[in-house]
Amino acid sequence: MADPIEYRSVAFGVQIINDGADAALAFETPEGQQIGVIIGRDFLPSVLLEIQSNIGSATIVPISKRSLRPGTRIRARGHQIGPGPDGGKMLTIFAEVGDDHRVVTIPIDLPSHEVGKLVDDLSKL
Repeated sequence: MADPIEYRSVAFGVQIINDGADAALAFETPEGQQIGVIIGRDFLPSVLLEIQSNIGSATIVPISKRSLRPGTRIRARGHQIGPGPDGGKMLTIFAEVGDDHRVVTIPIDLPSHEVGKLVDDLSKL
């Protein structure tokens, strides 16, 4: 493999595209530049396994309750929607929390009746 081009990322997002065939990964530099990579969805598990084997699972730090105090700025950086239990959806939000630009993953289990309400509310914007 050639030497990689080095970019420092402060935020990222993931979106499933091309009717579910690909995952688009977007990274943002401290200067606000967006860098994108598209990976075939069937290749994604191998990529994730390789990343996890290189960094180890113990490097993940859970979010502290202090990070979610009232008034803390939370900025959506991406999302993913997939099937959830009982006909609902699993909405995963990738969010930047606070001024330290830490990106966290927030899984939200949406029951089917809430999915319809959310779609209605968003269509009114």
